[in-house]
Amino acid sequence: MPRLFFADNTVLVNFGLIDRFDLLARVLNGNGRWCASIQTECERSSARPELANLAGVPKLLGPPIVPSTAERIRTTILREQLASPGDARSAHFGEAETLAVMESRHSADLLMTDDNGARALAAQLSIEVGSTWQLLRLATRKEWVQCAEMLDYMDLLHNNRRGGPRLNTVSELRSWAGMPPAEILG
Repeated sequence: MPRLFFADNTVLVNFGLIDRFDLLARVLNGNGRWCASIQTECERSSARPELANLAGVPKLLGPPIVPSTAERIRTTILREQLASPGDARSAHFGEAETLAVMESRHSADLLMTDDNGARALAAQLSIEVGSTWQLLRLATRKEWVQCAEMLDYMDLLHNNRRGGPRLNTVSELRSWAGMPPAEILG
C-alpha cells in the first residue's frame, strides 16, 4: 500500500471536526506521513477549541519528515507556483514542502489534500492525489461506519463549508460509496 502524505491541514481538520481520528487511523493502517511544516500547521489548528483533538495527530502520523537542503530550495520554487499576489509568505508552504519531499523521495505515494491548487500542481509533477472524500468513501464502502452516521458527518462538514458532496439519503450515500442498494426488509 502506498503511503499517504498529508500536504496540508485540510484533511486532518475534516477528521478533527467529525472527531473520528480512529476512523482515519483505520484507513491509514500505519501508512500516513507528514512533513515538518504540516505538523506546525496542525499544532496551530489544535489551539482552536473545536479542533483540540488535533493534538493527537502526531501519534497517528509519527515524526515529521524534515526536508533536505535541496528539497527546501525546491519548496520555495513550488510555493511560488502555488501562490497568488497578496498571499502571506507562509501561505502554501506546507503543500509546497510536501510536494518537494514527495517529488524527491516518495513519488509513488499518494498526496492527501482538498486544496485545488496543490492537486493541480501534484498532477503536473505526476503525483497521485487523494482527498477527505475518498477516505470517507472507503470507510463507508468497508462499512467501518454506519450510513446514518456518515450522513451526519457529511452534513457537519458541509455546514462548516468544508466542501464535498451534499448527500441526503442512505440511498445517495450508498451509491456515492459504490455500494449496492440496501436490502428492503419486508
